[in-house]
Amino acid sequence: VLLVAAALLVPWTTRQPLYCLHICPHGMAQEWLGRLLPPRCRMRLHPGIANGLRWLPPLLLACVVFIVMMEVPIDLAAVEPFDAWLWRSAGWATIIIAVVGLVAALFIPQAYCKYGCPTGALLEFVRSHGAQDKFGKRDLAALLMVVLAALLHWRHDAIHAWIMAQL
Repeated sequence: VLLVAAALLVPWTTRQPLYCLHICPHGMAQEWLGRLLPPRCRMRLHPGIANGLRWLPPLLLACVVFIVMMEVPIDLAAVEPFDAWLWRSAGWATIIIAVVGLVAALFIPQAYCKYGCPTGALLEFVRSHGAQDKFGKRDLAALLMVVLAALLHWRHDAIHAWIMAQL
């Protein structure tokens, strides 16, 4: 409970992502790997591609909202890279996501953090950006997730019955 409180309150009050910078083992491994190759080996994504990929974490969060609200029997931990650090008990999807993220981090600094981490995206929603804080893309994504959650709550029974009929 204290870790969750710290992960949510510290970014809001200090404008620093505590979890991402100090607690996340995958982020720390990416940071370390990013220092292995010289800067000339790093890739710069085309701005259009980078902007498109930045929508992936909020979309993953929307999927999480859908899965949780609709009680879909999917283990969300199976698609997070964190379990890969316990490789004897990790599933293949977890290991693949972790390895791809780490290899990408060699060439694109913090690749998974920027373009794949739904946890970081959630924490970014609560992080204050100070005086320049205005309604932006992160707020739009958060608003869309609230609307999604409200719609799923309102039509829960019908959507849940349809999903379970498909499984």
